[in-house]
Amino acid sequence: HLYYNTLISVGDYKIKYGVIEDQWLTEDLTNWCDIYCAGRLQKPCLILKSSEAIRQAQSNNLKSALLVSCLLLPKEFSMRELFITVTSLSYMGDPRMRFAFENPKKV
Repeated sequence: HLYYNTLISVGDYKIKYGVIEDQWLTEDLTNWCDIYCAGRLQKPCLILKSSEAIRQAQSNNLKSALLVSCLLLPKEFSMRELFITVTSLSYMGDPRMRFAFENPKKV
């Protein structure tokens, strides 16, 4: 379903890129099946190829992330707190975070 390459050298930069089946991406964006792609797309990305179905699913993904983040935050919060919460959503269920396989200060 998904082919993902990390730490690719492009000149002086390191990039990541992924290639995914449209149907699988739309399903994860819509239902957060494993939130892998949905979580990555809650952060800044450059999408090179898309469709109307994917754009709509991505829009709904971002709205869902915003709503979930608002539910997790106290009654009053700053924009910074909101952005940090949205960014951290995909890490909340990531087992790499629990077992220190991922940088806990990544967000």
